[in-house]
Amino acid sequence: MPVFGNHFDQTSKHTLHGLVQTNMPAPDRLQTFLADLSAAENKGDVWSLLVELSTDLGQRYVSYAFTKVTNYSTLEFNFRSNAPDEWKTWLASKFGGDEREIPYKNRLGLTAVGIEFLDDYARAGNLSPEFKEFLDRSAAIGWKSGLLIPLRTVRRAEYGGMTIAGGMNKQDFFDFVKEHGWTLSVASLQAHLVYKEFMFREEAESYDLSERHLDFLRQSARGHEIKAIAHNWQRSQQYVTRIRREVCERLGVASKMAVMAKAARLDILIEQDFQDLESVKSTWD
Repeated sequence: MPVFGNHFDQTSKHTLHGLVQTNMPAPDRLQTFLADLSAAENKGDVWSLLVELSTDLGQRYVSYAFTKVTNYSTLEFNFRSNAPDEWKTWLASKFGGDEREIPYKNRLGLTAVGIEFLDDYARAGNLSPEFKEFLDRSAAIGWKSGLLIPLRTVRRAEYGGMTIAGGMNKQDFFDFVKEHGWTLSVASLQAHLVYKEFMFREEAESYDLSERHLDFLRQSARGHEIKAIAHNWQRSQQYVTRIRREVCERLGVASKMAVMAKAARLDILIEQDFQDLESVKSTWD
């Protein structure tokens, strides 16, 4: 099985190490988190670090929701929380697992979430019966106030949020955000990037592409056609055509543009691989 995520290893982890080693006056707990994050080996490690950080800072719950483009305009919703199963079951039954319907998405500038802010929601005209029920249900499990951190991505239509919540009253929550808001914001954004890199890596590896398949993709992205690739490999054109067919079958798409687009989405190919964008629009000769 080939190792995917070279782009991840060379950029994301490098960035995390750089943040840890810089002379920026980052809080000690944030520096520790980033150091541990740079050593994470899978999604489970990332999630455990987030829960550990939240607990260390006195917050009980972490909820992580985001969308991911899976096929052109198709979005996949992902949701993870350490809240009790009955709360998550209720949330799924009430809102159908669709992030667009979860009521805490657009409240008070995407920052404060919880029953402690009930009056603020009412004054802002955001207190619908559905949202009030959400607040009551959350308060029942000890989620009375929380910080919702919006998560941005480089891909259009993808969005999400990280919520760190607990039982603090309103004033204590504001004091908490003043002291730890930067730590949680940086930690959430970096964790989101690393978590998604692992997701892409897992998905890419599920297609079981060999190093030969990967090299075919890279050479195709550089504008090389079947004849040129055959020359570079010192193999027959029939052999290269077979590799192309296997790539298409394993990725589940047929056209050159679709193959290139999917490989780019999975980070199998990165921007630097595409030296001739016009060649992507052509068919394989």
